[in-house]
Amino acid sequence: MEIFGEFEIHDTFKITNHGIVLAGKIISENKPVTININDKISFRYDEKEVIRNIKGHERGFGRNIQIELSHLKNVAILIECESDLEIEYLKNWIPNRTIATLLTKD
Repeated sequence: MEIFGEFEIHDTFKITNHGIVLAGKIISENKPVTININDKISFRYDEKEVIRNIKGHERGFGRNIQIELSHLKNVAILIECESDLEIEYLKNWIPNRTIATLLTKD
């Protein structure tokens, strides 16, 4: 996997029957970032590093499209969770501007 950007997580939201959305900003260099369905996002919560698949974003939940995002643009990223318990935990998580790494798919 290759790093292609960073994402500052500000908040989380549950979307019924879909999972968790991470809301925040792209904080990578002043270049556009393209997010594809099935790319990965890596972040820390509960004192452990987790890597999850990206299932969608604000312009295409569940659809295989690309989105090009400018530096510091607000964006919502839908991630794949391992269980309903993880969804509930992340729904109540306070990320405090946690920095996540955006990774290309395998």
